[in-house]
Amino acid sequence: MAMAYAYQPQKDEKIAKAQLKNIDASFKDLANTCTFIRGMNAKEALSLLELASKKIIPIPYPRYNKKLGHRRELGGKKGRYPVKSAKIVAKVLKDAIANAKFLGLNEDNLYVAYAVANKHRIEKRIAPKGPRRAGKPTNPKRGPRYSNLEYSFVQIILKEKEAENKEEKEIKKKEEKKETKAEEKEKKNEKGEK
Repeated sequence: MAMAYAYQPQKDEKIAKAQLKNIDASFKDLANTCTFIRGMNAKEALSLLELASKKIIPIPYPRYNKKLGHRRELGGKKGRYPVKSAKIVAKVLKDAIANAKFLGLNEDNLYVAYAVANKHRIEKRIAPKGPRRAGKPTNPKRGPRYSNLEYSFVQIILKEKEAENKEEKEIKKKEEKKETKAEEKEKKNEKGEK
């Protein structure tokens, strides 16, 4: 069964998609890594993910950060070095860039428009024998006899930024200046007539 994307593109919008399902990794780490790259240039995001997978730069954790240590590199904000999730997200991002290249999009103008990760499915795992206890144990030596296995998914969508020419930008600025000057002259004339 195909998994749908939550992002709904507009008509005639060129996008490149990539996703990975059934990942045996923490969905919380993957979600924070996706939050980190969202809105970035695709090449810049890929280079930062490679640095994070080598434990050179930390990734900030705006969510799922209870009892998490602060990082000096992040200016005192909470963060970690999620090596496994950084490698997984980098792999999906590479796939999305390859898809964009196939579709004929300009690689230099690509940015991460949508990046999300969450739980995909949960497998129940119970101990093969003995008492099957649930919940928090009263005695620390006797823990629960089950541990669920959670799989995750990652979805990334790249879009192409509309690059305006420098000449067009300068023309727009000049027109705006002319309009403001004309408005100021009208105000002065109105004051003079009164």
